[in-house]
Amino acid sequence: MTMSFSAFPVQIIGRWNQKKYEVVRELGRGANGIVYQVTRDNQYYACKCSSDLTTIQMEINVLQHFARTRERFYGSFLLDADDFLWNGRLYSYYIMPYFKGVTLDRWIRQKGRVEAARCINHLLERVRPIHEAGYAFGDIKAANVLVSSGSGEVTLIDFGGVTPFGQGIRQYTEQYDQGVWKGASRKADQTYDLFSISILFLELLVQDRVSMAQLLKSRVGIAGLERLINKYVEPHYRKVLWYGIRGKYQSVESMRKHLTQCDKSLKNQRQDVVPSGKGLIYGMLFIASILYLCGYWLQGYIP
Repeated sequence: MTMSFSAFPVQIIGRWNQKKYEVVRELGRGANGIVYQVTRDNQYYACKCSSDLTTIQMEINVLQHFARTRERFYGSFLLDADDFLWNGRLYSYYIMPYFKGVTLDRWIRQKGRVEAARCINHLLERVRPIHEAGYAFGDIKAANVLVSSGSGEVTLIDFGGVTPFGQGIRQYTEQYDQGVWKGASRKADQTYDLFSISILFLELLVQDRVSMAQLLKSRVGIAGLERLINKYVEPHYRKVLWYGIRGKYQSVESMRKHLTQCDKSLKNQRQDVVPSGKGLIYGMLFIASILYLCGYWLQGYIP
């Protein structure tokens, strides 16, 4: 694929349906396409374009399958698909809703690590219907998870790595790939995605302290990941990460339930160490009385 924004048309016109979209700006690019923000009838959309017609058609087929089998969840994802000609070359594109948000790692930097478990829980909910349809998402990484700046809602973008169960993962990022970390299979299944989610969760918890990319280059493998977990992760979340990177979870639901239990346990512990309103008042009165008596003693009122 050889497109670039500077050489891209200002307008995309569908070859078959003649729908027109105005190109606003580039949103991102991957191995097999570029995503643009486009507008039509005063509405913003995301448009993925590629000259790799076979690959993008596979993505379109996957999204169409989701639309048929999981209409309530996926029905609004694929809005339009067509081809267009530009400078004598044929490109394919598809249109999806434009989701205004920030990448998951940026959201955690803004809001703090306390948000990490909630976002991972929501991410698991987004992945669950994909698995139920018989697919692995494949390329789960921070850049492919957006969080709404307003509501904090989590969504997945870029379905280029979605792969039917049993086939080899079509698209992946080394930092989140179990094949690189532990030499395991890249066969599309539930445990592959759950490993990637576990690496992402760990990355969010240790970011600004440890570079996961540098750790990967040092070839420390699973043993290095476990040392990192033991050093930086709160005890409540360690088992979730251990199970995830070791492939112990057989479904999204099992990981989600475990994470929810651990998160609830951690919140209860934090509440236990915070004094109640009445206890705090009594404590302040006690300290004040001690200071008051000390003042009298220093002035000689108490022999």
